[in-house]
This record gives sequence, structure tokens and C-alpha cells, in this order.
Amino acid sequence: LSSPRYGSSRGMPGNESLAEVHRPFTHMAATSSSIALGATRLNPMATALGPAATIDQVTTAIQECFQDKVPYFRIYTSILVACHSSSAMSTSLFSESAGVIYSDACYHDLDPTARDALHPHVFELTADAYTHLRRLRQDQVIVLSGVSGSGKSETAKMICDQLCVLASNSGRHNTRAQYQMAHVGAIVEAFACAQTAESMGATRAGLWHEIQFTERGHIAGSKLVAFGLDRWRVTSRPAGERTFNVFYYLLHGSTSDERQEWQFRHGSDESWFSYLKTTRPPKSHGQRGPPAAHYAFMMDQLRTALKVCGIKQHALFQVLAAIMHLGNVEFADAAEQSDTATVKNPDEVELAAQYLGVPAAALTAALSFKTALVSNDLCTVFLNSHGASAQRDALARALYHLVFYWLVDAINQNTSDPEATNHIAVLQMYGFS
Repeated sequence: LSSPRYGSSRGMPGNESLAEVHRPFTHMAATSSSIALGATRLNPMATALGPAATIDQVTTAIQECFQDKVPYFRIYTSILVACHSSSAMSTSLFSESAGVIYSDACYHDLDPTARDALHPHVFELTADAYTHLRRLRQDQVIVLSGVSGSGKSETAKMICDQLCVLASNSGRHNTRAQYQMAHVGAIVEAFACAQTAESMGATRAGLWHEIQFTERGHIAGSKLVAFGLDRWRVTSRPAGERTFNVFYYLLHGSTSDERQEWQFRHGSDESWFSYLKTTRPPKSHGQRGPPAAHYAFMMDQLRTALKVCGIKQHALFQVLAAIMHLGNVEFADAAEQSDTATVKNPDEVELAAQYLGVPAAALTAALSFKTALVSNDLCTVFLNSHGASAQRDALARALYHLVFYWLVDAINQNTSDPEATNHIAVLQMYGFS
């Protein structure tokens, strides 16, 4: 998969070598000060570096972008470096109208000089990818790589929105596929994102989002592939960080009937659920988390997104409630060393078992005993309180892992088009510190 760029969108490959033509698009992210919309254009060295650029040249380009408040600069023809803070993405430079301007200048060529007057931008990169998909019938990929909290998720959303603008200009507006694609992001934000020390909504999984097109350039569907889910975050995480957003959505945004059904007996008190507790506020944010009203609003958004993507909600939320109650199960060591640990609060086991659709005795046995293969024999190991707690956490992580990938597969069954001609994929790499 590649995304070549040959300068003007009107250009076609001439005598370029195969290595020159097939270059993958890459996005690298960095943080900086806010953007000034009236910034002057940088000199050519700052906005476009050659393929043999040195570290010093790249550093100088970043410094000049900071000084002139220009959001991006380009390295060669296929690498775009973001030099802005994620909060700056709310400015008009990233608005829908800006997307239309870049679409006209970089794809339609309404004005031959319009492209030269524009700063390098992710909208320009997206238009280039779409241009070569249409004209060369080649699949494209845009790779987003950067530190956690650098704005990769927002950039991925802007790329998808810009592709909708470009595809709509091809003659069809607001298709069902576009509508579904716009809601997939809300599901990903709920199930794959969490608050960390670096970001209020860090994506804790790698994502391959494939936007599929018809032969005429209309959006036909989309496909999501997830990998490397940070499932350990379900049961443990660094001090001050939080588990996946969907648990807080469920706790704060459930209806009164759902609270009663899932036995949220303490209302929206997060400290009552072991897996939702936060020991202290993150260093970089100074607060325990967004207000309850925010989570309730996001829960409404999630319900809408699941409905649009054809996902049945009740059973999904019921398993999440089971995981929350499973985290509250406590164990005590038996009086005799040869006996297994006992459950201190069997009512929590009964609730978790009820929501999972299994007998409470079977769930208790699964938490208290462990089967091990010794030589060629299967042996039952009696677990003490520490071992049973570890077994409980392992089960909770496995349940969430299975729910997440089942959800991704269910989304794809309703949004993917197997007859699509080409695709543009957005590969969002796992954020690093």
C-alpha cells in the first residue's frame, strides 16, 4: 500500500523510478503552542525538506514553525510533520470550510495558483491520497505516529471527514456508509480510549481504519482492524489514570431502570467499583476526570452510534456490568492451608454470574481453582486469596478483550463492503511516551 505524490494533483508519473513513485504517507506528531490563523508562509526550507534532510534541518524547521505558528511542514513529498497542539484543532484552520478550500485547490484544481498559496496541511495530504486512488486505482495508506496525546485520533477523524468531502464532491452526498463511518469513532472512543497522564482521551490500541470506495470514488463502506488492546487497563493502571471510558459512560449515563437492573446501588459513585477507582488526579490535568454530565452525554452519543452501526446494546452493556461487579469480588484465605480461598461477598459473584448467564457455583469454582497441565495429566490447583484475586482479574481482562474484538467484528459486518474497488487506510499507531 502506498500514497505517492508528484507535486501538483494534475501531474502524472513520468520517468520516476518505481521506488520514487511508491512512497507511503506518514504523519508524525509533536506538540507546540497554539496556531495563529494569520501566520505568514515559511521559507521553502521550513515547509518542505528534501529526502536527505538531517536532524538539525528537521529541528530548525520545527523551531521556525513554532515561531511563525504554522501547523505543519513537509519532509520530501510524503511525510507531514504536525507542529501544533491538539487543542488548536478546534480553530477555523481545521474547520469544514477549510476542508472545502483544500479540496478545491488540491483535487479539483479550480485555480492553478491556489495550491501554492496554501500551507502544508493534513487536508492536502488527504486530497493527494484520494487523487492517486482515483487516477492510478491504487490503494493508499496514511500512517499516524507520535507520542501519546499528540493529536493522532483527532487527525484520523479529520482525514475521514475530508475523505467524505472529497467523495461527496464526486456526486453523492451523505450516503449511509458515510453516516456509519462518522459514528464508528464514537464507539472507538468509548471502548479503546482512556484518560492517562498525557491525554484526556488516549487511544489504548492500534487501529487500522479502512475507508472503502466504489470505482467512481464514492464511499462504499469502512472496515476497522484493532490490535494491541491495552487490556491490563481494565484491572490495573498507573496512579492517577483511569480505565476505559465506556465503564464511566455506563455508570453515569445509564437510566434509572438500568441502574436497578445492574445493581448500581450507590448511584454514580465511582469509588464503589474497584476497577473504576482513581487513586489521585493525573499530574497534567489536576482533576479526577470529566464531570458526570459529560459521561452521561457521551453515553447518549454511544447509544446512537451503536444503533447506527447495527449493534444490539443491552447484552453488550450487561457484560460490562458483570465485569464491574466481578472487580468487587473479595477473597479470604481458608483456615486450612489445603483448602481453597473463600468468597467474602458471594452476592457480587451472584450478580456477575447472573449477567454472564452462568451458574454462580460455576463462576465461584472458576475463580477459586485453576487447572494446570503437569506432565500429561490435568491437575486442579487450589488458589489462596492472592491467587484467586489474580484469577478474577485475568477473567475480567479476558472478558473485555473478547467483548472489544467481538464489537469490532460486529461493526465490520454492518459497515464493510466486500465489493469495494479500492480503499484508503488510516493506520493509527499506538502512542508512546
